[in-house]
Amino acid sequence: MDLDRRDFLKTVGAFGAGFSLLGCGLFRSKGSTTEVLQVGAIGLFPGDRRKYKGELPEDALRAAVGRLNALGGILGRQVAFRGAHAGTVDEAFEGFMRLVADPTVVGIILATPLAADTIADEAGRLGVPIISATVDFTLSGGLYPEDAQRETLFQFAIPTQWSLQVLLDYCRFDRGYSTVGAIYDEISFPGFGEVLANLASASGVRVAWSEEFGRGGVSLSDQLSAAASAAPQALYLWGFPEAAAKTAVALAELGLAYESTPKAKSSSAGSWHPHLMGSPEAMSERDWATAAGSAARPGTVSVGDIGGFRKGPEWLPEIWGRDHVLGWEKKDKARRGLRSVVDSTYVLLEAARRAGKPDREAVLSTLGQRDQYQFASVAFELGGDKRVALEPDDLCVMVLEDGKPAPANPPYELGTEWSEGLMEERDMTVLVRPRLEANLRRAGQIVTGMLSNGYGTQCSKLAPGRLSPACSVH
Repeated sequence: MDLDRRDFLKTVGAFGAGFSLLGCGLFRSKGSTTEVLQVGAIGLFPGDRRKYKGELPEDALRAAVGRLNALGGILGRQVAFRGAHAGTVDEAFEGFMRLVADPTVVGIILATPLAADTIADEAGRLGVPIISATVDFTLSGGLYPEDAQRETLFQFAIPTQWSLQVLLDYCRFDRGYSTVGAIYDEISFPGFGEVLANLASASGVRVAWSEEFGRGGVSLSDQLSAAASAAPQALYLWGFPEAAAKTAVALAELGLAYESTPKAKSSSAGSWHPHLMGSPEAMSERDWATAAGSAARPGTVSVGDIGGFRKGPEWLPEIWGRDHVLGWEKKDKARRGLRSVVDSTYVLLEAARRAGKPDREAVLSTLGQRDQYQFASVAFELGGDKRVALEPDDLCVMVLEDGKPAPANPPYELGTEWSEGLMEERDMTVLVRPRLEANLRRAGQIVTGMLSNGYGTQCSKLAPGRLSPACSVH
């Protein structure tokens, strides 16, 4: 299960991600192109020959578009969603140019890292509104006003710095870890190593080992064997689902898989079992665990968006799907759509409605003013100099569970979502405790409903609304 640098380039484009897999096919309303308004998206639309297990996010996009059309469309027009497949860098840019050439496309969602910087620059030059649902431009200073040429670019993707801070806080204050390590994709996350080092130092956590995937042509197994000598208590994996799966498998094959917090805390060169933690792009969805099989261990955590919690209190696109998407109930229980893509679709169309004109210039004029939006879940602000839709308090911790509680001291129960049949056998769900106060501030109604109805992994409960970090697994 080794993975080198070239594999990473293929991984980004071919495997996709919970965040970059958009589905297949093209959904457009009936009628001529002059009768519709469209949002374009650049990502993976592999066509009918390539199927993925579980429900594809395109179904949720159909649900969102169906909802908007049921409300009367936008400016008297029906709305549609048009995809451009991006399996390679060339395909990504060519898809972007095709979407630009269609005057009914009022804006574009970027859902692939392929050619992302080139597309962002060209969108700025051409005056095309674009929202990144998957690529973090803050990591390289690539958002306006830091990059003055990208005034048309906005972002729904979770900033890497925010995700890292959540995990560092979880390590230090919840798990009691003092050292971390990292293996990362420098191509997709430029400058990651330096950002981690700076944040860890400020957080009082020592980076014991950090290295790019495939650095110097070394195999993944050899890299992990070298990391074992440094024995960091937690291992951060910053890449995409295929990388996460291969890393989990390699750790298991080397006898280094995660077991428990006490075991991770006592890590040494001769006995290393790190607590595996990953980027949202790698692990917030269950794709990585499906690919890794039994090597994916319960308790593995990532970062997600509490407003995108789709397996507890009702997720609106689920309702819209039942109302508007043919055969919705026959779909497997995996994804019901990605909030970043669904809400980005809404923003671009709603901006046209607020402007009163169905064109890109009008959308950009509206987005030039900071304003509030709400569609799929939690309200958010975007526009003006506020280029990232989310807030730090939006972030939650996601954890892998396996259909039954892992052996733990004290024991814990799975959330209500499992007994209601909303989960797959191996799936990511919300680990409530580490971000409870922040999430209550940000989405009090959602989180209060989760607590009172038992959703999410809540571990040891001291009293209603009071959760203990005593669990030995997470």
